[in-house]
Amino acid sequence: MVKRQVCKKRKFRLFAGRLVNPNSSQQNVLITVENDRIAEIGPMGNATLKPGDIDAREYTVVPGLIDIHIHGCVGETFLTECSPASRKFLASRGTTAFLPTTTTVEREAFLAGLKQLRECISQQRPQDGAQLLGIRCETPFLEPSLGAQKGDLCWPVNDENIRALLDATGEDLRILDVSPELEGVAALVTEAVERGVIVSAAHTRATVEQMIKAFQSGISHSTHIFNATERPPSKAGRGTLGVGSDEFSLTNDDITAEVIADSGGFHVSPYWLEILFRCKDKSKISLISDAVSIAGQQPGEYQRPDGNQTVLRAGEDVGWQVMKDETYLSGSALLLLDAMANLM
Repeated sequence: MVKRQVCKKRKFRLFAGRLVNPNSSQQNVLITVENDRIAEIGPMGNATLKPGDIDAREYTVVPGLIDIHIHGCVGETFLTECSPASRKFLASRGTTAFLPTTTTVEREAFLAGLKQLRECISQQRPQDGAQLLGIRCETPFLEPSLGAQKGDLCWPVNDENIRALLDATGEDLRILDVSPELEGVAALVTEAVERGVIVSAAHTRATVEQMIKAFQSGISHSTHIFNATERPPSKAGRGTLGVGSDEFSLTNDDITAEVIADSGGFHVSPYWLEILFRCKDKSKISLISDAVSIAGQQPGEYQRPDGNQTVLRAGEDVGWQVMKDETYLSGSALLLLDAMANLM
């Protein structure tokens, strides 16, 4: 464990055996921190530890990670509870900021959950752990038949529901996920983009033609690419592949994509990961956890906010749901630091 000598000063130094930044890697680095900000990064040289310094000479130091798609952890679902305990847990595992992401629940509970999230954002303190950067609404405007959510809890896209969501999230909405093929979605995308919200294609079997229209409306992101998506049938019929949202996102340089890299390759095969990184520059790819409340929990069976059951198996970092004698992926128990290690 990294050892820190206790000191009340607001200035300290971190002795790093290795520092990895997005575009570089350095050995034996000295990082000086003043007033909670990095003031200087340089070679360690012959510097010696002083009271208050952090000794990480046997460790690799990386910047704090930002998870833009996470539903919960350690028994909490962020839509209903986002306590300092869960945020400190995330910070202790390398995630220093995140977008709490919604799940499907009854309408009244959903709107109440958005209210409590906004209160968490306005009242958060640095000492509470990982910081909330806003709200991500993966729900409720999704194709009901795709994904682990309960389809009857998804909302149709109409003026009343658009107003309800945008009013409930206000200025805290950062990312909105929608299924591009839903009727009325173009108006929702246009208004959200005008408010500065990133809109993402999610849980979809949209055709290329539908994706083009959605992109022209303002969609610029792809939600957990290769998951909860289906290709539409090929126009040429049997023996040929159809083209859908994933392929459109892969070949469009103006669309960013997020991906879940669990340890078993359950969400995304290593071969699809290879294709993704060959098609897109790394600056256009976001690594996410898509973690739900089972992250940080012991193996067992847990109830989701929508009433469905999720099973966490020993040695795995994904959840499973049994429906009609079939087993489906049901969220992840992945943490972002582990996802990063899975790619290295």
